[in-house]
Amino acid sequence: MSHILTIVAPTPSPDFPEKVKKALNSLSITSDIDWLSQNRACDVTLENNGADIVSALCQLLPQTDIVIGPAAGRRKKLLLADMD
Repeated sequence: MSHILTIVAPTPSPDFPEKVKKALNSLSITSDIDWLSQNRACDVTLENNGADIVSALCQLLPQTDIVIGPAAGRRKKLLLADMD
């Protein structure tokens, strides 16, 4: 079952896309990156549950929100934001 990995930066940054690509490449992830918000948020499709990938990405991309969920039945119904 495939899963969707969502990566969100704390603030938009012009170097964020390159940091994400570099982190994914270091983990041998070659899936296409679907940018949801320029320089801020993206989705990546994974062929496994990605639990080990999330842990590694948290180390490679500190202060970045990383979420993973099943691709089947995925619908965006609610946006939850933490306003610091």
